[in-house]
Amino acid sequence: MISNEATKHFKRQCEYKRLEVLSGLLKKGDSVLDVGCGIGTYTSTPLAYLPVSITAIDSDKKTVDYASERNQHENLEFLCACGEYFDDDEQYDLIVCSHILEHTPVPIVLLGNMKRLLKDDGVLVLAIPNGYGVFELQNCIPRLLLKTAWGKRLITKMLGNKAKDTLNMDSPHIHFFTVDKIKKLLKLSGWQIINQVNDEFLGGIVFDRIFAKLPAMARWNVGIADSLPAQWTNGWIFVCEKKK
Repeated sequence: MISNEATKHFKRQCEYKRLEVLSGLLKKGDSVLDVGCGIGTYTSTPLAYLPVSITAIDSDKKTVDYASERNQHENLEFLCACGEYFDDDEQYDLIVCSHILEHTPVPIVLLGNMKRLLKDDGVLVLAIPNGYGVFELQNCIPRLLLKTAWGKRLITKMLGNKAKDTLNMDSPHIHFFTVDKIKKLLKLSGWQIINQVNDEFLGGIVFDRIFAKLPAMARWNVGIADSLPAQWTNGWIFVCEKKK
């Protein structure tokens, strides 16, 4: 059950859908590792309203410091660490990796390390954008802007003092996945998919602004994705276990 306090952190309806998947997999006392947590807005902070313990890691120190300073939850800890090489004596009941793999130089290394960090009966929740969907097409505009000094200033001015999900502006998408490509990569890495969910139909810098003003449209956008072929949607949520 998602608390009312947690929903205050949502900017997009698909974030609620993602958290519904996560909360349905968790039970009281579970340990969670959030890989590539950013400032915690989308996953770590909303999950912290549940009776679970969360370790949230990100490789950008400025982002982690920002998140730590604003953290109000005793069951949530932010650490500066790279997901590919994070070493911990503890193994986790659930690992979430949301919109990180497409930024990672060698995705199979990250998938391998998360497998090592997960309990044998644990689950990995992996959220991936459609590399050839509307989201990617629209968001190539700000990505091109970020390649220039004036573009970075413009994006920073548009965001104001409010960080969206990370303070790291120098982490572009370097992989563009199809649903078949990510499935093959998961199989090669020793993961077995036990559930697959389409997250939303339309998204990106333009549609997100429209849907923010039209909640009914936002709910339609997420709901209709469930009945569409995976290739037509903006991204996917995979629930995986270690291959037996």
